[in-house]
Amino acid sequence: MWAFLVSLFAVPSIIYIAHLKNMLDTPNGRTVHQSLTPRLGA
Repeated sequence: MWAFLVSLFAVPSIIYIAHLKNMLDTPNGRTVHQSLTPRLGA
């Protein structure tokens, strides 16, 4: 239960920080994603 609650609040804030600090992975020939993806564990 605690792990769920921690992740519920932690993951969105980590994604937000990744966007603020421009820690994003851009799509290229080796990646599967089609848009900018945060590099910080999301």
